[in-house]
Amino acid sequence: MPISVAVPRSSTTIVPTSHTPEIIGDQTVDLDRLRTPENLPEPACGHPFAGQHPRALAADVHDGYHANTVPSAAVPTVAEEVVVGDQLADIRRTLHIHSDDVPFVTRAPGWEFRLLHARLDEPLVVSELRAQPGVQSGLHRHLTPVYGWTVEGTWGHDDQFLYRPGTYIYETPGVPHRFMNGPAVTRAVYIRTSGVEQIDPETGAVTSVSVLSDQIDQYFALCEEAGLPRPDVLE
Repeated sequence: MPISVAVPRSSTTIVPTSHTPEIIGDQTVDLDRLRTPENLPEPACGHPFAGQHPRALAADVHDGYHANTVPSAAVPTVAEEVVVGDQLADIRRTLHIHSDDVPFVTRAPGWEFRLLHARLDEPLVVSELRAQPGVQSGLHRHLTPVYGWTVEGTWGHDDQFLYRPGTYIYETPGVPHRFMNGPAVTRAVYIRTSGVEQIDPETGAVTSVSVLSDQIDQYFALCEEAGLPRPDVLE
């Protein structure tokens, strides 16, 4: 049966607790009956957190812990009744995948990749590239930003190979570029939200266009060709 609790008026630093209410300052708080994200109010205009959905403010609430202090502007100005209990089961859990459970497949000589996350309705594709020393891609451009993180090796968009392990990159949409690998095997993770246009380096004309679904279909087809079971990619 759902339980109703009164939400305090002012900011409260939240700590691990049991079902026994804790005394924090001059307030009594039962943190296991904490408000769910759906019940948080909209932040007041002018507050540093204004514009963020209240669910985002509560995103780091998990198993009775909170990393910081809940901003006072994000708490009700008057005590209100909040329904909890059954609603706790509705809190969205974090999805995860172990990359070692997802195989690399060969897309072209010297190029391997694996698909980690694919959601066409958002749209979103997260993949990991493994490139052999010295390989280069064709000239291409992306229609929306691409975000990348280097795991191993050195590479770049020119022969300086500036990107090394720990380097984060933002590839500007519409700008033609190449992937150019350095002298060692490189692994990098990329987040894409749109397709790729291949560019003729001499004329600048678009020679082909691929969309996100093409990369997804290609990955599963290559897995099948290699005799691998269909991987459990995050969806």
